[in-house]
Amino acid sequence: MIAPRNVPLPEELPRFEPIRKAIEDVQRLRSPYRDLVPSYKFHSNDGWLVVPEECIAIASGLRAALARVGPDILPRAFKYMSESEVTAWVLSWATYNEVASRHDGYQVL
Repeated sequence: MIAPRNVPLPEELPRFEPIRKAIEDVQRLRSPYRDLVPSYKFHSNDGWLVVPEECIAIASGLRAALARVGPDILPRAFKYMSESEVTAWVLSWATYNEVASRHDGYQVL
């Protein structure tokens, strides 16, 4: 028995390119509000693309919230972490997004 192939043959690639591009366009959809990132991008592993502008919005929003509210910005999800651990986690996620913004963002898988 021959196993089914899961990649197109080279001669099939031109037919897949418009479909791949259409999927990527949907995965890159932005919020109509410049400083917001659609939360659905983080609710699944459907390959949503977090674009550089969204990375910057996430990083600056996290840093601003941390400065304004402190480690209590994530009380329920991080109730077993110390304040310094929460602060470190938030800052590392902000830094990750800053770095990603310089590398075309990232894909949520």
